[in-house]
Formats: sequence, structure tokens, C-alpha cells
Amino acid sequence: MIYRERKERLLGPESLFEGERIFFEPGFVVYRYAMTTPVDLAGIHLPAGGYTYGFYWEDRPYNLYFWFDDQDRPLALYFNVSDGTRVGEEEVSWRDLVVDVLYPVDAGELGPPQVLDLQEGNDVLQQEGLQGYVAHAMEAILQEAPRLYRWALSFIAVIWSGDTGVENPKEAEGR
Repeated sequence: MIYRERKERLLGPESLFEGERIFFEPGFVVYRYAMTTPVDLAGIHLPAGGYTYGFYWEDRPYNLYFWFDDQDRPLALYFNVSDGTRVGEEEVSWRDLVVDVLYPVDAGELGPPQVLDLQEGNDVLQQEGLQGYVAHAMEAILQEAPRLYRWALSFIAVIWSGDTGVENPKEAEGR
């Protein structure tokens, strides 16, 4: 099923992306987006033909992208600090709060986090009164990333296996 991601930015224009909805339940969605052009970010190269799984929760201060190359090898976890996430059956919308956290994956292991755009967004975050929210989100990301990496790998393995009995990911995640 075609699924849309609508991204509102504190800095810059809104963006709309289309991909394939993989899993949906009220308040949570996973969708797959195929890369048509290469992306290079903080030393990670995501080639055209690569793809990302986007994980969106209405009740969390971030969303998560899991990047894969065109040979199905995991490249990175990429967290966006966000708010206002609304998950619908046909579209997810959210507001990008500038700050991102990138975890490279090397030989199947999660590498150290790289915090991106913190300085760039500092002024607007202060103006909007969002510095405390972003600090809370960063703490949650740094605490939860290793567990979410393992969970997302197992979730995606089930998808790849073609098993139609995908269990509720919130329950599998230990929530």
C-alpha cells in the first residue's frame, strides 16, 4: 500500500515522501522508502537503490529511520527529534525539531552516536521554548537506541521472511 510521510520543519519547507506501508496500528506505523538518489551524511553513504524503514510513534519524542544499502546490509540508525506526530492509515505527519542522532552500523554492530545539527538549531529551539523537550528526547534516544536496534533488526527479519503473522511490535518491543 502506498503511504505518505509529511515532514514539517522548524527550519525550511515542508516535504512529502511516498513509500510502502509495512505495518500499521493506531499510534504506530512502519513504512519503507526506496532511495532514488544517493545520500551522504556524516560519513554514511546511502546509495540509490538503498532504502530506509521509518518507524513512527505518536507517543515518543523522536522517529527512527533504519538505513539499508542496495544489498540489504544495515548502514545506520537515524533518529529525528520530533513532535506532533500523527499516524493515519494513509499518511504520517510530524514536525522535525532540527536535531538528529546518527548511529553508524559496522559489521552488524551499532557504532557511537553522532549528534547532528544541534548548533544549527539552537537559536530557533530557544525561540520556540523547545530546548528542554529536545534535551529529554536526546536522553531517550541515547538510552533506547541499542535496544531499538536489536528490536528493529528482528522486526525487519520477520518482514523479509514473508511471515504474515507479524506480532504487535509494541508488545514485542517490551512496552
